Amino acid sequence: DLDIKNLQKDNAPFYNPGRCYEDNEIKGYYYDQNPADISGGYLLSIDPNSDRAKAGFYLDKNIFFRIKSPRNASKEEVEYIRDFMLKVGQEIDGGDNDEDSDIAYIDPKSFAKRYLIEETFANHDAQIGSYYFYKKNFDDRLYAGPCWDYDLLYLQHFDPAFINSGSVLDNEEAEIDWDKNLLNKAEYISIVKKEMNMYARVWDRLIKRGLDDYYWKIQYSLLMDNARWNNKDGTECLSNGHYESVDNNIRFLKYALSERLNFLADKWNIEYDFLTPEKGNGMLHRVTFVTDEGNLIVKSIADGECIGEDLVPECSQGRHWVNEKAYDEYLWTDLPVYEDVTYVLVDEAADS
Repeated sequence: DLDIKNLQKDNAPFYNPGRCYEDNEIKGYYYDQNPADISGGYLLSIDPNSDRAKAGFYLDKNIFFRIKSPRNASKEEVEYIRDFMLKVGQEIDGGDNDEDSDIAYIDPKSFAKRYLIEETFANHDAQIGSYYFYKKNFDDRLYAGPCWDYDLLYLQHFDPAFINSGSVLDNEEAEIDWDKNLLNKAEYISIVKKEMNMYARVWDRLIKRGLDDYYWKIQYSLLMDNARWNNKDGTECLSNGHYESVDNNIRFLKYALSERLNFLADKWNIEYDFLTPEKGNGMLHRVTFVTDEGNLIVKSIADGECIGEDLVPECSQGRHWVNEKAYDEYLWTDLPVYEDVTYVLVDEAADS
C-alpha cells in the first residue's frame, strides 16, 4: 500500500455519484463542500482511454491522466492536481543540462528508480500505460510509481538485439517524454548513476540465485496461468518464453539481465562489472529448418551460441521462419541456443 492520505475516504461525506462534471479538460464531481485539505493523496496514471475514467484531466490535448484515487474527486480537487501537474511538466520539459538547474516539483530518487527498472527490463509500456505517479498531502513533490503490470519483458516477443542496443525512451508510442527530458538534467543523471551503483549488488544477487528462488515461489501460479490462457498444456512452459523448458527460460533471463546491465553501465560510464553467468554448458544442439519441400536443413550449434544470420537458410519473399512449437513465433538470430529447436516456413500474413 502507498503511504498516502486516503482522500477518497475524506470525500465520502460530500460525494454524490449523480453530480458529475465534465468539460474538455477535466472530469470529476460537483461538491457543495470539500474536505479541509485537498493537497493529497492522489494516485494518477496515464490512460489513453479517457472514456472509462470517472475523474481525471488532460495535461495537454493528447495526454490524459486518470485519477485512480480519489475516484470520487471533486471538480476542485481535479483542478488542484491538474494545476500541480502542469508545474511538474513545465519544470521537466523546460529544464536544461545546467548543473544548477532545480528539480523542485518531483522526487528525483523515485523517478530514477522507476526509470532504471523500466530501462533494465525493457518495459514496453514505459511512458504509455500502467504508468503511475502519486502525490502526498502537504508535500509539493510528485513521486514516480508504484511499478505495475510489467508483462511482456524479457519473455514474450522480445527481440534479443534490444539488450545491447535499445532504450525504452525511443518508444514511438510513448504518451509522455518526461524520462527523456529529465536525462537532459545533470543533477538527475547523477542520481540515476548513484541509484544504479547503490543497487548493483542487488542485481547481481538476482542473477546469481534470485531468479531461481523466485521461480520456485511462483511455479504453481505459472501452471495456472498456462491453463487460464491456454499457452501450453505442459509443466515445462514459462508463460510464452523463448524456450520450451523453464530452466532455459530462466537461463535466458540471467543472460539477458547481465548483458543489459553491463550495456547500460557502459553507456552511462558506470564503473561496475555485473555478474556474468556461464555462457554455455558444453553441449551441442540441433537447429533444424524444414523447407516447403519437406527437406531438413540441420545446423549443429554450441550451447549458448547464437544462430546468426549467416546460418539461416534463405526463403522466398513474404515467407519467414517460425518456431514450430509456437512458444516463440519468431526466429531471433541474436537469441542464444539452449535446446534443440525446429523452424518452419509460414506466410507473413499468418503471423497474426
